[in-house]
Amino acid sequence: MYTVYGDYFATGEGRTLMFLVTRGYGQSDDPRVNAKAEFNRIFHLDIGEVLDGMVWDIPNFPVDTLISRLGRQALAAAEKKAGGLEYHAMLHINFS
Repeated sequence: MYTVYGDYFATGEGRTLMFLVTRGYGQSDDPRVNAKAEFNRIFHLDIGEVLDGMVWDIPNFPVDTLISRLGRQALAAAEKKAGGLEYHAMLHINFS
């Protein structure tokens, strides 16, 4: 499993938090490359940081805003069962 996250912000554009948990399946033999490619495909941005495993404590990134405790538990329980397991979430805020 791999966690890919991104935090995009710009004046006038607001802030967008993006989060992906994936097995990293794809065209490359390197699952980290596939995880990053999936992030880029879903969110249309090439800013994702790839971490090994399901990571819930990313410094300066509010994971709890994008997945609940129950959601994390469900993913952990499904990890051993589901072949194509993937979860993604995005939150966009603009107060300008």
